Amino acid sequence: ILGAIKGEGLSDAICIVVRYFGGVKLGAGGLIRAYGGTGRLVLRSAPCEVHVPKRTMRIATRTANSGVVYAVSAKFGGVTS
Repeated sequence: ILGAIKGEGLSDAICIVVRYFGGVKLGAGGLIRAYGGTGRLVLRSAPCEVHVPKRTMRIATRTANSGVVYAVSAKFGGVTS
């Protein structure tokens, strides 16, 4: 499953595969291939969301500089209040 996650170019991802049959007919190698293949199929069909870390900052500056602060914040998708 980790190989499937890395193969899809993802990081910080969770992929859960549930197996309902408790036997070992596939063997260890077969189980690894089955879990990895299933994980890969799910990762390819699931929607992918990019989460950008956000940080709250408090800036103290002169009023004359407030225009620059607002402009830089807007340029990088920041929200000011």
